[in-house]
Amino acid sequence: RIIPSDTLDTAVLVLGDISGSMRGPKIQNEVVAMCKINAAVGNALRIPLELIGFTELDARNALFIWRKFETQVLSNEKLAERMVHSAANMHQNADGDAVLWAYHKLRQRKEKRKLLVVLSDGSPNCDKAGDVMGYTQQLVKNIEHDKQVDIYAIGIMDQNVKHIYKQHNLIQSAEELETALLSIIERKI
Repeated sequence: RIIPSDTLDTAVLVLGDISGSMRGPKIQNEVVAMCKINAAVGNALRIPLELIGFTELDARNALFIWRKFETQVLSNEKLAERMVHSAANMHQNADGDAVLWAYHKLRQRKEKRKLLVVLSDGSPNCDKAGDVMGYTQQLVKNIEHDKQVDIYAIGIMDQNVKHIYKQHNLIQSAEELETALLSIIERKI
């Protein structure tokens, strides 16, 4: 008897914080994280995967699309090159705006399951007026409540994501990353 599975009927969008607070070991760990996700989810499993970095340029939101959903295979060398190039533009970060954009993009996908993974130190800080942290918290809470997109955060060398995301994991080094990623994949895919 064949048991149908919706495991591969999934789209994954990974949003990576490339703001100034991510400099040094944090961005290095994020590059390793993105490469592992790229190799396992996109290249090996061939699950539709989009990898995007977010920051601000001249007080405006900026998104760097490193891998598009339509990409069949992307080498980790090419991905790392794209990320390093983008990291030259590390400034402020409007986490809530980037998460909202990614959420809407995922909702348009035809796949049954949709997963948004945010890699961040969880420190929203942008040039816009108002309560940036409160806005981000409320937005994430709304997405979690809506249940059309599963949202999960991996805090890179910082615990602030626990103040924003109900579902989160914290890593201090790249060595812990594989366990965190496998945990998400097992639960969500």
